[in-house]
Amino acid sequence: MLSKVAPCSTHGYAPRTGPPKIHHPRTRRRVTVRHRPITPEDRNDPDAIAYRRRQWEELQQHIEAMGKAVTAATEADAVAAAALRTLDPAEVDPATRPAAVAEARGDLVRAAGMPTDPKALRLWWGALDPSVRAGLLAADGERLVAAGVLGPVDYEWHAPDAGAGDFAQRLPGPGDYAKGVAAQTLLVGGGTFVGYTDAARHMEHFLAASGDPLTVDVDRMLGDDQKLSGLVEQQITDNRAAWRQTALDAFALSGGAPVAVPIEAVQQRTADTRNWYLAIGSHAFATSGVVTARPGPDGKPQISIHYQVHIWDRYNWDPGKSTPIAGTNIKDSDMAALHQTGLAREYDLVGRSTPRTVALPESSADLPGVPGWPSGTRDGTRSDPGREDR
Repeated sequence: MLSKVAPCSTHGYAPRTGPPKIHHPRTRRRVTVRHRPITPEDRNDPDAIAYRRRQWEELQQHIEAMGKAVTAATEADAVAAAALRTLDPAEVDPATRPAAVAEARGDLVRAAGMPTDPKALRLWWGALDPSVRAGLLAADGERLVAAGVLGPVDYEWHAPDAGAGDFAQRLPGPGDYAKGVAAQTLLVGGGTFVGYTDAARHMEHFLAASGDPLTVDVDRMLGDDQKLSGLVEQQITDNRAAWRQTALDAFALSGGAPVAVPIEAVQQRTADTRNWYLAIGSHAFATSGVVTARPGPDGKPQISIHYQVHIWDRYNWDPGKSTPIAGTNIKDSDMAALHQTGLAREYDLVGRSTPRTVALPESSADLPGVPGWPSGTRDGTRSDPGREDR
């Protein structure tokens, strides 16, 4: 309880003794906050003090929760307003606002909450309604494909083994330095000389010891390795009926609206050409993307797939193996020693092809052949920038 205080002689008023008053943040009306006074017998009671402290902490938690709710509502309002702009022709008229179309498309993707983390993106994309997915692709498909939405939704690649173990686990000796020089001379220099440019490039990255992932030129790999491109075509043929039915079911559920449903087919295989065998060896690949259904001129659904080919591998070394290169038998254990001594470092190989679209007609006899992949249209080099852009 506040004790009575005599009026202030300077200003002529007495201190307030009643309950404190605060202003409501929205109405600006004064609100009186009343607290039951602590009785004299409670002032020295530890249990009573602890109880009051808990009450205060709970009040602070409620205030914090209300603040977060207001912030979330404000953000949701801004996102909804941005999305609605895409529906207003005046807001996206190319004649009066040339950049508005791109801005509106970006607003729509942001309104859908597209994450940037690859794993979160995969889960988000897989959880969308098929009609929403189709609408986003129609609005800003280029941005979404660049972000990676055509990758597998269910499959997540992991390195099959631990390779040579921990990096730089021991100090290098004279023999290790000699192995590094031999790898640079025989495998990088010699590989480049005989045309094994990808094998040389991957070895050079290994010897740089950064451990950073390296991008594979999947388009050129598909053009060089006809067995790989044949496997992709076989995956599409084998899954055509199931993928088509998936699209038809989603199309029916949507009431005839355009739909897009994720698809994927994953395999493990070994590269067939000498260059790619030395560059990547055994690896995982997937044909993945979306199967779409859209109403045709006659109202019947037109089915197609929009897909990419993805490649994954771990550039590492398996004890007990060896490979003859340029007349020299290269032991995996020697290359593993370079990783273990810090003179080189194992890393991930990843890549994806240019997106492609293939129609899925009702009859398998009408299935068009998968277009061939270019081969020999560009001379690959170890520093080819085209490989880094994809």
